[in-house]
Amino acid sequence: MREVFPGRSYPSLGLLPQLRRQATGPEASEQAGEGLCLGGPERVMRALKRWEAVGIDRVNFLLNAMEVIPQAEVLDSLRLFAREVMPAFAGSKPAAAGDR
Repeated sequence: MREVFPGRSYPSLGLLPQLRRQATGPEASEQAGEGLCLGGPERVMRALKRWEAVGIDRVNFLLNAMEVIPQAEVLDSLRLFAREVMPAFAGSKPAAAGDR
């Protein structure tokens, strides 16, 4: 993926209320849908570890678009990710350029 272009519907809730219930409710599965990675550091780390186990060595996260989330909250989330999730992957070896 090179770029993301959010549409005019980005600020709408869309399926988010349903996904949020699935992600945090008592019937919650580990993640709310294939390819989604949301929740606290432990949940995000488990999802990334599962993806890593099948050969995924890069991910893109859409953190904020159209400034819907206050910048301070986005930065707090990034700091939490760096502090709690990234260290779990410190020993991971990226694929060599010829392996892609």
